[in-house]
Amino acid sequence: MKRNSLDTHLLSIAQGMIEIGFNIYIHHQPKHNNRRWGIRRHDFSTQSTAWVSPKSNSDEFNIKLTGDFRRFDLQLSKLALRQRSEQNLTVYYFEINSAEDIFATLAPHKKPSFENSSHIDNINQNLESAINNALLDTP
Repeated sequence: MKRNSLDTHLLSIAQGMIEIGFNIYIHHQPKHNNRRWGIRRHDFSTQSTAWVSPKSNSDEFNIKLTGDFRRFDLQLSKLALRQRSEQNLTVYYFEINSAEDIFATLAPHKKPSFENSSHIDNINQNLESAINNALLDTP
């Protein structure tokens, strides 16, 4: 399957979000020569996908929401260039430069990672200092 530069760019944005800790993963359509792929969330059912389809003749892409992703219909309709109905789904069209914002809308909010123990120690020291300073300021 040959991917164009728009396809590759959209996939790299989604992959970058995964690498920085967003709780999403990429699902590829298992059909031969189908460039469509989707974003899935670990906290949604496996039937829930935000299908991403790049438009080969423009700098646009579209998204179709299924399952639990349909809760984002209102947000995407406000951000979309245009939308249309296709069977029982709404198709939202976006410019490529808005892809990161659109994907972030669909992803769960990133939670901070406290894997680094020195970071936790630093937070604890700051809390202790704040408590000690507060106790010194009280009469």
